[in-house]
Amino acid sequence: MTNSQTDSWDRYWAHGFLTSCADAFKGNYEGAMRAFWEKRFAALPDGSRVLDVCTGNGAIALIAAATAREHDRRFEIHAVDLAEIHPERAVDEQARELLDDVHFHPRTDVCATRLEASYFDLVTGHFALEYADREAAIVELDRLTGATGENLFVMHSTESVILATTREELGHINLLTETALLDNAGGFIRLVGNATPAERQLLAGVPEAEQRRTALNEAAGKVSAAIRGAAHPEILRTALGHVSEAYRLLDGPGASEALARLEQGRTEIAANAARLADLVAAASTKKDIEKLGKLYANHGFGEFNVDRLVQDPAGLIGWSVQARRA
Repeated sequence: MTNSQTDSWDRYWAHGFLTSCADAFKGNYEGAMRAFWEKRFAALPDGSRVLDVCTGNGAIALIAAATAREHDRRFEIHAVDLAEIHPERAVDEQARELLDDVHFHPRTDVCATRLEASYFDLVTGHFALEYADREAAIVELDRLTGATGENLFVMHSTESVILATTREELGHINLLTETALLDNAGGFIRLVGNATPAERQLLAGVPEAEQRRTALNEAAGKVSAAIRGAAHPEILRTALGHVSEAYRLLDGPGASEALARLEQGRTEIAANAARLADLVAAASTKKDIEKLGKLYANHGFGEFNVDRLVQDPAGLIGWSVQARRA
């Protein structure tokens, strides 16, 4: 992952999202996804050592901690991510005490964790392994997994509901580029500057002002129309929100603050675009998963099982992949 890609995830986790698909699923996953992880964690004996890789703000690690408490057990739980993560921002007051049960390791590459060799009974990841160099990651997971250990992952599928949501959101970002919504808002704000409301009225007959106002209104109209027809309009709503807030600031602090707000919007949209592009690139076909099985076999994992994780009514979530030593 490049520095620019890591930066986009830094910004994402800094918002306090618990999962990497906040627009597709609420909370710390639900339904079949949560049941999948709870069932596996519930089967672990007291004292088990668990490592969650590419953990983000700790969604799966926290499910492990909650399951251990529910069954009156103690797990040693570690969670690593290459990004600068903020688990404390992602949990509500009720779940905050679970953070004490997890050792978080930010800025830690799954391909080079520096954690103790042959230490972990279970290595997990939900939308995790596919973001790494898979061969390099499995070399490291081989080093970390104990003699009877297991790796368990949920991975993106090219046919999943999450990829459908992602493609829709990338289309929305393309619409924002095509309409130049933020650029049109910025151009109009620069023109009216710090003029008073009365002075702005005098600009009504100025051709350039009318052209900029018309361009902005047309852009906002296209974005608003797209929102009405979208299943997941969050990115479009956020963009319009930045424009609305910029105009509010124009009547208060002034043009410089208004333009700064638009620049913040551009940065957030660019980071979203990079993150969503990462997700599309990470999604696996059946052939990709078969190649993964061969990599695991080459590193001494004698059992490799694949299934499709489905959640009603959403549909296909992704691949579930299990690799065991024996």
